Amino acid sequence: MARPSIFTHRKFRKLSRILGSEALALGHLEMMWNVGYMDGDPRLGESLDVESSSRWSGTPGKLTKALLDSGFIDDLQDGTYQIHELYDHAPEYVRKRMDREDKRRERGLTLREIRSAAGAKGANSRWQVDGKAIANGSTPAPAPAPAPKNKKRTSQHFATGFGPGFLDFWKNYPDRNGKKVGKAAAWKHWKALGCEDHAGKIVIRLLAQIAHKSRCDRDGVFCAEFPDPERWIKHKRWTDEIFQPADTAPAIRDSNRLLTEEERSR
Repeated sequence: MARPSIFTHRKFRKLSRILGSEALALGHLEMMWNVGYMDGDPRLGESLDVESSSRWSGTPGKLTKALLDSGFIDDLQDGTYQIHELYDHAPEYVRKRMDREDKRRERGLTLREIRSAAGAKGANSRWQVDGKAIANGSTPAPAPAPAPKNKKRTSQHFATGFGPGFLDFWKNYPDRNGKKVGKAAAWKHWKALGCEDHAGKIVIRLLAQIAHKSRCDRDGVFCAEFPDPERWIKHKRWTDEIFQPADTAPAIRDSNRLLTEEERSR
C-alpha cells in the first residue's frame, strides 16, 4: 500500500501529470507493487508484463514509458524491467519474503518458477486424465453427489421429552380436583394430530374456553367441566364454538375465528 507521503512526491506528481489523473496513477502503481509483493521479486519482465501486472488497458507501451520516465521502474537493459527500489519501500513482511526469494535464487530456482512448475504439473495431470477418457471414447464419470444429511426431525418428533408447544398447553390446561393426569397419553395424541405446528392458536382457544367457563360459573350459567387433557386433544376440542353473551370480552369472542377451516378439519 502506498504511503500517504506519495501524493506530494515529485515522481508521483509527474506520473499523474502524464496519465492525467492521480487516481489512475495510484491505481496502476498499487497493482504493480502488489505483484512484486506477492512474488517477492522486483523483476516484472518485458513491457507487456509491466502493463499487464499494472492492469493497463490503454495504448501499449504508454504506461511502461510513463513509469520509466517518472522513476517507478528501472530498465535492466535486456528488454525487461523491474520495480524501482522495491525492497527499500516494501512492508516488512514483503522484505522477509524477498530475503527468502534470494535464498531460493541462490539454489537456482525462484518462487515464480516454483509456482509455474506446480501449475504446469497440475495442468499436465488433468490433461492425462482427460486424454485417457477421450482415447477410451468415454466421458469421465462425475463425482458422486454427497450423501444427504439426515435432517433433524422437528415439530412433531422430539428425541426426548415433550415439544415446547405441548408444554405450554399442559401448563395452561385446568386441573381436575387439583391434579392433571395422562400427560404421556395427551402428548401421544398431540403428536399424532400435528398440534405442535399450530400450538399457539390451540393454547389461545384453550384460554378463551377457560375464561368462558369462569364467566359462566360466576354468572350461575351451566358449563361442562373440562375433560382430561388426553380426551380434549383427541376430540379436537379447541375447535368447539364458544357461545357467550353479547358483552363478552372481544378477545374471547374473536378466538372463534383463530383457526382456519383446514385446521378445524385436522
